[in-house]
Amino acid sequence: MNNRGFSLVTVLVLSLIIFIIGGTGAYVVMTNMKTTQADVKYNLADKASNAGLLLAFDYINRTGSGGSDRTETGTIGNVNYSYRIMFGGKNIWFVSSEGSYANSKVVRTSIFQGYYGVGLYTVRGRVNATLGNARLSGCDRENNCLVPAFIASGNISTSVTPRYCNSDNGGTGVYGQEPVLNLSQGDLSRIFFKVKCFNKYGDNSCNQSLLDYLEYDYGRDPDAIPTPPHKFINFQQNSNKYGIPLISLPAIPTPPNLPSSCEFNTTGGINLSNQYLSCNEIRLRRSPTYISGNGRRGDSKIKIYAQNYNTIFNGAENFILYTNANSTFNDNTNNFEVYTNANTTLNSASNFKIYSSGLTTLENINYARIVSTNNVTVNAGATINNSRIIIGVTDINETNNVNTQKNLIFNGNVTIGNSTEDNNPNVIIARSLRFANGSSVRILNSLIYVYAYACPNCPRNTDTSSLNACDSNNFWCGWYGSGISLNLGRDSSGNPNPILFISNNTTVRTDSPSGTVYIWGVWYGEDITYLRWQNASSQDLRGFLIRNFPEDRSLNINITSGFNLIFSKSIIDKVSSRFRFFRDVECVRDPLTPQAQMIQTRMVNY
Repeated sequence: MNNRGFSLVTVLVLSLIIFIIGGTGAYVVMTNMKTTQADVKYNLADKASNAGLLLAFDYINRTGSGGSDRTETGTIGNVNYSYRIMFGGKNIWFVSSEGSYANSKVVRTSIFQGYYGVGLYTVRGRVNATLGNARLSGCDRENNCLVPAFIASGNISTSVTPRYCNSDNGGTGVYGQEPVLNLSQGDLSRIFFKVKCFNKYGDNSCNQSLLDYLEYDYGRDPDAIPTPPHKFINFQQNSNKYGIPLISLPAIPTPPNLPSSCEFNTTGGINLSNQYLSCNEIRLRRSPTYISGNGRRGDSKIKIYAQNYNTIFNGAENFILYTNANSTFNDNTNNFEVYTNANTTLNSASNFKIYSSGLTTLENINYARIVSTNNVTVNAGATINNSRIIIGVTDINETNNVNTQKNLIFNGNVTIGNSTEDNNPNVIIARSLRFANGSSVRILNSLIYVYAYACPNCPRNTDTSSLNACDSNNFWCGWYGSGISLNLGRDSSGNPNPILFISNNTTVRTDSPSGTVYIWGVWYGEDITYLRWQNASSQDLRGFLIRNFPEDRSLNINITSGFNLIFSKSIIDKVSSRFRFFRDVECVRDPLTPQAQMIQTRMVNY
């Protein structure tokens, strides 16, 4: 009785202490459990984020490009990821990936150099390739630049062991970094050119095509009469599946009624340096023996309406000629615009613009533009510099006729281009190039676009349709010649003056070429395209060989001895500097793996 409840107080205090200790222990256990769960969620989100990043890298690996902007989401088990690829220019993509699980999120970012689709010899399609006793080298030690030697999707077999560039001893074999890649790289046009597609036909996602560039850069004349600016090339991509250039010629105006003092109706010649000085327009009532002199009248050129009368110009300059009769230009005629539907001959001329539906014959020309819907012939021994020869159709169905007159015909030895470095390359757009047998052909600093088998209604039920057509009738070939000496992109001193050759849905063929076939620059084949050298002793290619074969078609490649394809960064740099739509080459020297890319960029963040 004297304790007065002390035991009860003690029990209550002890019970409180035990409760506090137990509660604290439960709280610690619960906190530890939440921490563990949060760590698990974080790790799952982190792994999902990493998986998304690697999937983004894998997409660029497989396609050779990350595209302009791409977002993909997915689930691994019950964990979500979302990655985004943003184009940064020059084959560089910014990649971000977010992984999420419950209320945990982890974001990783990186920079990726998507170089995988760019190789020395790059092919799309269901490929069956055999690389034999030839030389394919993606090694440019002089510029310390390495590229994959051979990239294709399909079966690739070699009779030699593919080796990296550090093993390249200059002999036969396949050398590169990587030597051989089996990739499904997709549309090659967007990898090698600054475009989204070759042709917009059937592709609503494409807002910039290679044909757009050709139209804009080479198919407009802001000074053409009567309505500038005149657009004379239109590929009509919405309805033109095969990239056939349609030509629109300015209309030839009806001769006006002029005062008799501005009409020629006598005999003899005309010297406009001292005749018809008060006339800005002259109408011919008969053919003069010649026309010479300076046709400058103030700030404009004199206009000559020839109607049905043939004209011969000797040493003349500064004229605009409208005619439906034959015309000839001799003795360094200069600074002309000619609108004609008859035959035109340029023996020595510079600064010319010719819009013609008749036959055109060329010899020595400089800074000329010839736009024609008929054949253009180049005489033996001719030289053509800094000029554009564009031959097209007025309706795409015209090309169904194998003998259609839309070709560039070489009658003998010819040189197109020179060794000067300038920003005015030669441009040739023609259905087919026809070389005289046994001639010597040298084409330098030029863009060439051929489309012989691009006719819409031609049979396309085989993987070798253009090849079969070319073999059955050589007028279906994108070029043809027998026994010719062919030098494309290589001058007479052995220096590179590279070309960009676009072979659109056609086969180019040379029978028994004389000596080594030289092609230095970039060869790009669109659709079902083949290169055929019958009985060639050797081929020397330097630059890129690209074949954008249809993905659903099978392509057999058999490379044997005598084939020599070498990467040269200096050649590719010249091509990209000369043609603004060709991508610069970015070298990759590390093994082509996502891990190496992550190490190389050092831009992985959490």
